[in-house]
Amino acid sequence: MKELKCEIYRDSMQNYKKYAIPPAQLIIADVPYNIGNNFYGSNPVWYKGGDNNNGESDKAGKAAFYSDYNFNLYEYFHFCSRLMKKEPKTGGKRCGSSDGPCMIVFCSFQHMHTLIDAAAKHGFIHYLPLTFIKTSSQTITAPLSAA
Repeated sequence: MKELKCEIYRDSMQNYKKYAIPPAQLIIADVPYNIGNNFYGSNPVWYKGGDNNNGESDKAGKAAFYSDYNFNLYEYFHFCSRLMKKEPKTGGKRCGSSDGPCMIVFCSFQHMHTLIDAAAKHGFIHYLPLTFIKTSSQTITAPLSAA
């Protein structure tokens, strides 16, 4: 039986070299929306105690990461195309084995087609859009993609 190795990295893609990451079979990401200092805008933590009657908290007017100001979606998919394992091939047809790569990318419903188009330009042409309804804020979607 083959040993399963699972690692989670919570960092910017620009820092990947310091981790010596081997080719990945699965990438899960919630890409930034370039919203800058409005990152917490729809979240109750923007306000003290979660209530806007209490005034703004220390999170108001702040970004979560530096990439919230200038995230490049095409650079991200280029990075993923290099990091992910290649799709196994058998006689020129898709193999269907469990060794193929997969991405789960969370995004807002409005950004779904932008992500799909950017992914396709880097070889990620197969996707399955899934929609999740949250009880707060807006709908989020996760187009699944494989090379």
